[in-house]
This record gives sequence, C-alpha cells and structure tokens, in this order.
Amino acid sequence: MDYNQFKQELYKLNISVAQFARLIDRKPNTLTNYKQSNKMPIHLTIIIRLMVKLSDLGADPSLVIADLTNDKTKKASLYF
Repeated sequence: MDYNQFKQELYKLNISVAQFARLIDRKPNTLTNYKQSNKMPIHLTIIIRLMVKLSDLGADPSLVIADLTNDKTKKASLYF
C-alpha cells in the first residue's frame, strides 16, 4: 500500500493520521515519514485494512483495538 492509499483508507474511517497514530501507540511523525518512501509497512497495511473491513461490517474498530490493548480510553481517541 502506498501512502496515498493509506490516507484514503483513513478517510474511509473518518480519522486523521494523528488519530490513527495515537490509536496504535505511535507518533504521527512516524507515520508521515512513510510519505517519503511512499510505501507503508505491511503491518500497518494489515491494521488499516482490517479496520476498514470492521467498519464496513458495522463494528467500531476502536473498540476492538481498545479491547486488545486493554486501554478503554482509546475508543474516544478515534472519533472526535
């Protein structure tokens, strides 16, 4: 997945790069640095695609991630 595709997937979820970064415990700059190479790492590609699929199925991806990380505060970080 290239960086523009990544941004399009975030758009489908109605979240920003900063919100996604916070959700997966990364700094936004870590993610925006991939813009230079225009290639997202496979683990981030998998995460974002699964999140979109969950959303398409009517599930809230932030709840799933919060459950996995045992951090219930992350739910609020996705949707402002």
